[in-house]
Amino acid sequence: MRYLMILFGLVFLFSRELSAQGTPKGPTAKLTGNDLSGIKFRKKLANKQPGIGSTWEESSTYNKNIALACNNMKSGNIEAAIDTLAKYSSSDNDAAYGLACCYYKQGKPDEAIKIMQPLCNQNPVKTYYLLELAWMYETKKEFAKAEECYMKIISKDANQSAVWYGLGYIYTMIPELLNHADFCFSRVLGIDPKDPDAAYELCLMAAAEGDLTVALSRFEQALQNGFWEKDRISKDWQLTDLRKIDSYKKLMERYFK
Repeated sequence: MRYLMILFGLVFLFSRELSAQGTPKGPTAKLTGNDLSGIKFRKKLANKQPGIGSTWEESSTYNKNIALACNNMKSGNIEAAIDTLAKYSSSDNDAAYGLACCYYKQGKPDEAIKIMQPLCNQNPVKTYYLLELAWMYETKKEFAKAEECYMKIISKDANQSAVWYGLGYIYTMIPELLNHADFCFSRVLGIDPKDPDAAYELCLMAAAEGDLTVALSRFEQALQNGFWEKDRISKDWQLTDLRKIDSYKKLMERYFK
């Protein structure tokens, strides 16, 4: 009986401890309310440039006119696409989404965002809307708003590698958040071990910190995964010391003959 009482007491204490800890929290925004004037802007890797409209397919709509507009947009006939989509955008989500994509492709991100914001609010389960809205904010260098979009996606689906890469990309531009960038790129590789860009980003970070052993390992991983931006490799300042190593030179010879 005595042992049962002790066991009951331990269970009770453990239950209280778990209750006090609460539910584990997901990632939290790092940029909201902070001064970003000193951000060190850098261009995204080529494979990760915004693919606005890339998820839109003609088969996603039953309206033949909207499907034709989708085809016009993808073939570069933006004006014709806009003429059609504007007629349906107030009543059809696909048309509104397509219209936003067209405005973005015309170099009018503000117009695109005005359409995408309410579209995201009305369709919270369509996370690709939020993803493309984040890319639009990145174009305007409104990184806190882009981060907010990424966080909303993660709260619904934490297994989208493009989302973690987007967060990591933003954090690489803020020295105080480099550890978070490292975490994000590692998450990308956890989801997609064959992603070449996340491996290259981790290579850059390790090289910048002077850890050339890890940098070389990540560099080889990036090349094995298909990283192809030879010009960028030759210019990224983080790789200055790595370029002096024989192993680096041999990898370059092997993958860029």
